[in-house]
Amino acid sequence: MISVGINDVWHRVDKPHDADVLKYYKANVDGMVKHAQTFGIRVILLAPTIIGEDPNSEGNKRLAMYVAAEKEVAAEKKCQFVNLHEMFLEALKRNRLK
Repeated sequence: MISVGINDVWHRVDKPHDADVLKYYKANVDGMVKHAQTFGIRVILLAPTIIGEDPNSEGNKRLAMYVAAEKEVAAEKKCQFVNLHEMFLEALKRNRLK
């Protein structure tokens, strides 16, 4: 299982979005998957969860781009993708309705 992405956004949330950071992130995830698959390892990509409990925060908005990048890698490399980000957002929504 590969679970990365929170720190890539969280440590830069006070700075403007940088498309190069996202590009390098996707390339690194792709490289990790490729390396594991070279050794016959079945890879499961776990999307980053959330940053804080405000789904509309800047961090969570940016995370959506990283989730999308991981989803693309999973499709290209034919590995499983678990969208933890979406699951956490759904849990927040349900808990707010109570």
